[in-house]
Amino acid sequence: MTVFVIAMLACSGGAPVDETQTDKVQQPPWRIDFYDGSGNSYRFDRKSAADLVTATYDPVDPARSSSGLYSGGDPWRSDLDDAEAAELWRWVDGLMEDVELHAERRGKGTGLIRIRAQGGEQSVIVARGTQLAAFETYLPSLK
Repeated sequence: MTVFVIAMLACSGGAPVDETQTDKVQQPPWRIDFYDGSGNSYRFDRKSAADLVTATYDPVDPARSSSGLYSGGDPWRSDLDDAEAAELWRWVDGLMEDVELHAERRGKGTGLIRIRAQGGEQSVIVARGTQLAAFETYLPSLK
């Protein structure tokens, strides 16, 4: 599957996310994959409107870490209700749309967001910074 990096117009001054865009992206089936700055992965998957969103965390373990020592903790899986799914999409849309946060290359400490939906696939690399750190802090609350 070909991955392409999208460049979207940035919202000026922290303008709210365009609700119609969010609604289009959220129509199931869809999947969001996020790889954090340490290589841990989060998957959010909604197969149909009748299904809950499944959240899965797959941490790096020492055997897969570049240092041979790092552990991202324990894996987990949970189901998200509609409010949690809507909040997740607000975070993802904000990171995808703010081109000032994007990086050209995937390096250590950057994040990668990939959305697969009926309209195709979109990916963006998020640069290290306060917004990425805040998103990485938010994600474990979905456990």
